[in-house]
Amino acid sequence: MATTLLARLVDELRAAVDDDPASSRVVLHEVVQNVVAGFPACVLIADAHGRLVAASDETLQTLGYTLASLRELNVTELAGHQEEDEVELLWESFRRERRQSGRFALRHRDGTLVPTRYAATSNTVAGLLAAVHVVEED
Repeated sequence: MATTLLARLVDELRAAVDDDPASSRVVLHEVVQNVVAGFPACVLIADAHGRLVAASDETLQTLGYTLASLRELNVTELAGHQEEDEVELLWESFRRERRQSGRFALRHRDGTLVPTRYAATSNTVAGLLAAVHVVEED
């Protein structure tokens, strides 16, 4: 599922860059959001710095965020009870390996923890790390 979504996402980003090589990050983030919004699973998209840039509607509902409020966070801030250093190590490992899966607690907007299983894959397009995290409640 993550690989198929990533392929579609990469195609859409490449098309946007081909159409307008000077596309701003905001435009590219909107392209990403349009691809994942209606995807029938929890999907989080982060940039190379771990800032959240897009999420499926199901993710927003499950975690209680609006898209605007989620975009104010990075992966460390969305992490549940994990230590910041642990999250940063996982993120760096993911950036190097381009694939990762496991169990991870996410923080709901109300502060409660949402235990999840996830599978993530990435590709870099137009200077953005297209990181697809497909999340299932554990």
